Amino acid sequence: MGTAKPIFPRLSPMWSITVAGTIRLVIFYGIVPWALSLVGARYGWSEGIPSLLNILGLVITGGGVFVLLWCTSLHISSFSKPSPIESYPPLLLVGGPYRFTRNPMYVADLAIWLGWALFYGSIPVLLATLCFAAILAFVSVPAEERQLLARFGDEYQIYKSSVPRWMGRQPAP
Repeated sequence: MGTAKPIFPRLSPMWSITVAGTIRLVIFYGIVPWALSLVGARYGWSEGIPSLLNILGLVITGGGVFVLLWCTSLHISSFSKPSPIESYPPLLLVGGPYRFTRNPMYVADLAIWLGWALFYGSIPVLLATLCFAAILAFVSVPAEERQLLARFGDEYQIYKSSVPRWMGRQPAP
């Protein structure tokens, strides 16, 4: 008598993390903004149809998703083998969108939310975006910068002095 084969193949830890992460992203970047848009009026919409300005929000959201996926691919490819334990890449990422901003994932996050606020013409989504931006600017980014400085030292300090935190030109020291 042999052992019975499982009905479902055993999922690897990375596969489980990917599925769980995807579900979280769909909820955070899709369902939550949509649900918030139901709270108030939708500006720019007429008879259930968005205006061209509202549709521009989809372009902004799409750009944010593109940058987020680009950053994620850079993070994943920086590991010699996938690691569900390590949250930071083993090396300091300075290429791709990291040439223009030290926080391209956060910029992408905000672009996605701002795009939804514009698409839905929703004040509640815009307010949530502003709250999210404040949390990133005053809590998440400073904490992450301290961790990166502790981990990469002078390499991060040089990078920090040459690339702006958000977007635009780096101010002179």
